[in-house]
Amino acid sequence: KGAIYTGIWRNGQYSEGTLQFSNGSKYKGSFSNGLMHGKGTIFSKDERVIRAGEWKNGDLIEPEAIASDPLKCEDLFLAQEFLKERFSISANDLR
Repeated sequence: KGAIYTGIWRNGQYSEGTLQFSNGSKYKGSFSNGLMHGKGTIFSKDERVIRAGEWKNGDLIEPEAIASDPLKCEDLFLAQEFLKERFSISANDLR
């Protein structure tokens, strides 16, 4: 259930970068309060776009792209569940 974050760290939180999930999918974009917030895209492990657009508090509010393969929607679910857990990580965890 782990993930690796690479990006900008502000005020004790990740704010702009990439969050790679254990299944190989990843979210690239903006975050706020530990959730997808602002412009961002979820990619499958083979780099296909799953969801893209404007996010607010972990939810896609203005979609730009939707997965052509419904099975890949599991990547979106994993990303939302992972971020909604709102666990806190320290700068040391990112090394």
